[in-house]
Amino acid sequence: MDPHRQRILSSSISSSQDEYQDEYEIVQNTLDWLQGVVMGLNLCPFAMPSYLQDQIHIRVQRGGNPTDYLAVVLEETWNLVLSKQKNGGTTLVVCPDLFPEDFVEFVGIHNVFQEGVLVDQELTEQIQVAPFHPKFVFANDVDDEYDEDSHDDDADDDDDDNVAIDNYTNRSPYPIFHILREEEVSKAVEILEGDASKVWRRNVDLLNALEQEFEDEQEFLRSVILKGKLQQHECSNGNEDGHESIQDYKRRIQRILQKIKKKNTSVTNKR
Repeated sequence: MDPHRQRILSSSISSSQDEYQDEYEIVQNTLDWLQGVVMGLNLCPFAMPSYLQDQIHIRVQRGGNPTDYLAVVLEETWNLVLSKQKNGGTTLVVCPDLFPEDFVEFVGIHNVFQEGVLVDQELTEQIQVAPFHPKFVFANDVDDEYDEDSHDDDADDDDDDNVAIDNYTNRSPYPIFHILREEEVSKAVEILEGDASKVWRRNVDLLNALEQEFEDEQEFLRSVILKGKLQQHECSNGNEDGHESIQDYKRRIQRILQKIKKKNTSVTNKR
């Protein structure tokens, strides 16, 4: 196993023996998504340095009411703030039970934390909390700020094939609060010459290109982006037995990544 993955995994499991297997699987799935999608597709060009420096912490929170979740996110927020001298990095609070099928309810809780708790704690200049969710949808207004009145009902359907592919830039296998230090965000924006939207535009270009490449395999593509796992899959471009190998998929995805890299030379993996 990748030593960085092993260290993140070891530091993230805190359950009793009875709960260990369940939490272990959730952290593994989160790491699959982190490695396969966030870093593998370079959706966040600044994730790899934190990963290689073992500065990513994952906490799993099961059950409880919204107040319990807010308390856990606040606890992890203060842990990150107080660990500043130790290069605290970033934290993912993974909440499998917190409205996994209802993004509207989840983002409402996120907004309470971002716009209420952080303000009350006077942490708005130090911390940002980004939402990730299996049913994430962007708002329709120009600021891409989620508005319940403009919620895309397609996100609640069992079949998400009609949901715009750009929503998958913020989709994840579980509801997640991503806690970031404002200082790290500012450094990233500086590298992008003050234009944070460069990353988002690059990601939309990438996902649109992947959607065209896998035009006849949309369910497969969206499952891969959501979970970060490549599995053998029956498809129109298959071999003699009607299946395409995992290596074939990887080569097709790498071709698209190279094309997007040439088009977006200003977005790099360097801090």
